[in-house]
Amino acid sequence: MVLAYPDFTKTFEIYTDASSRQLGAVITQNNRAIAFYSRKLSITQQTYSVTELELLSIVEMLKEFCRMLWGQKTKIYTDHQNLIREALGLSSNRVYCWRLLLEEYGPEIVYIRGIHNAVTDAISRLDFNPDVKHNHLHIIYDNSEIAYNHLRW
Repeated sequence: MVLAYPDFTKTFEIYTDASSRQLGAVITQNNRAIAFYSRKLSITQQTYSVTELELLSIVEMLKEFCRMLWGQKTKIYTDHQNLIREALGLSSNRVYCWRLLLEEYGPEIVYIRGIHNAVTDAISRLDFNPDVKHNHLHIIYDNSEIAYNHLRW
């Protein structure tokens, strides 16, 4: 979901996270949210390792917003330290292909402690309950609480 038109002269700061059920990401510029991304994992993806899930959240977000991010300066924040290493645990063809995709965008990947990654942590852990029609999602972003009317899917 795109919230605002980006400034293509500035760096895109991307925060990503993954849980055992969902992926989540937010694109920001100057501490202003530009876009959110979240989706459920398939049954097969739920068996991926933690490193694969965290990398998948980055790859899926890049694919979703490729027209916005292609050729732009990007800085990706993750709470998974293994993703900042050069080798990145090239243990499978899947991870190798994802690494090649990352190289096309050339992002700077930065480790951020989990407590500082609260927005994407919340997005990647949204509850799924088909019986509930409406619910409120409270997110604390930039020291202010924002309440969103969130329609359960």
